[in-house]
Amino acid sequence: MSNDERWVPPPVSDDPDEDDLTTPWASPLDAKVPDLPPPDRAAPSAAVPPAAAPAAAQPAGTKPAGTKKKLWIAGCGGCLFLLLSICCCSGYVLYLEEGVSYEDPGEELERYPIGQGQPIDVHYTWEGTGYADLRAYVDVGDAPPGTLVEGRFKCSEYGEPQPERVSVAPSVGGDVPEGWAQMPGTYLYVRDGDTVRCTGELRTQPPGASLELVLTERQRPSDVLAF
Repeated sequence: MSNDERWVPPPVSDDPDEDDLTTPWASPLDAKVPDLPPPDRAAPSAAVPPAAAPAAAQPAGTKPAGTKKKLWIAGCGGCLFLLLSICCCSGYVLYLEEGVSYEDPGEELERYPIGQGQPIDVHYTWEGTGYADLRAYVDVGDAPPGTLVEGRFKCSEYGEPQPERVSVAPSVGGDVPEGWAQMPGTYLYVRDGDTVRCTGELRTQPPGASLELVLTERQRPSDVLAF
């Protein structure tokens, strides 16, 4: 027992049921602490935002709307380009078929120098697809204005030609190049492997100009497709 005079033994109850020998006196630690509410763990000043709804899952095999739009634009652009290409090609073919003047000499094939009043005997074998229209011209070069090409001349795609008398003034412009004079046997239609023969003798009035026989080829799209 404590020797402290301030210590006072606890009162003893007369009730035998309350006489608990295991607890000789009450202790302040035995006082019951009232139950407190659980602390609020959320921050008092911050509101908790609601949880975002999960994105809806797309079905398997579907493409985003942006991809479909790009594919649609690309498809329309491709169709438009194809349509424009067809129109341009068709217009160009129509121009070659009908738009080019029929008097246009076409593409130059060969040149043969010829002498004043000298015999002419030229053979040319055409190689190509379909048909072609061959034409013969005499180029007088820088001959003065008023020059005439005279003599006898003829080209033929069948057998030996019979020269005809000619007196032709060279072209001064237009579809035929300047200084070219077109010769008889104007349009010679040949196929692959056909040979054209030109014979005769020519001179210029006034004399002195240099002369060249020029063979040209004119072929339209329909001639290429002809069999």
